[in-house]
This record gives sequence, structure tokens and C-alpha cells, in this order.
Amino acid sequence: MKKEIIQIKDVLTNKTLAIYLNSYGMEFNLVSYILASKTNQSSQLHNEEVRSKIETELIQSKNGKKFAYSQKFDLIAQISY
Repeated sequence: MKKEIIQIKDVLTNKTLAIYLNSYGMEFNLVSYILASKTNQSSQLHNEEVRSKIETELIQSKNGKKFAYSQKFDLIAQISY
């Protein structure tokens, strides 16, 4: 699988909070960041039941760029080019 650079950003400040280099994808990395830093459940990173409770959605901007978005945590994940 192709590795990509995924940036996790705060929507309000546009500040980069984390950068991942792996082949998992935007939604997986966004949920991983939320579990590790926002919910104190980092031990549950691979627990699908816990991961499925964190709602994310894929959105596409007008210019065609795709993002994973978490409304509850106001975070996005995007592929860096």
C-alpha cells in the first residue's frame, strides 16, 4: 500500500496538531488522534467497537480536495502533497 502524509488540524485555528506517515487513510488517522489525545483511551486504538463510536465524515471542498472531519472535536484530517 502507498504511504501518505496525513495532517490533523484544528478547524478553528488551522493549526497542525499531528502528522502521520502511513498507509491507513484520513479517517483512521483522525480517529487515532482523537482516541490518543482527546479521550484518554489510547489503549483502545485498535478496538473497533470504541473506534466506531467516534463519528467522522468524508467531505469534499469546492476545489476537489477531500477531508475527514469530526464535528464533535472540530478537527480535520487531510492528505499533504
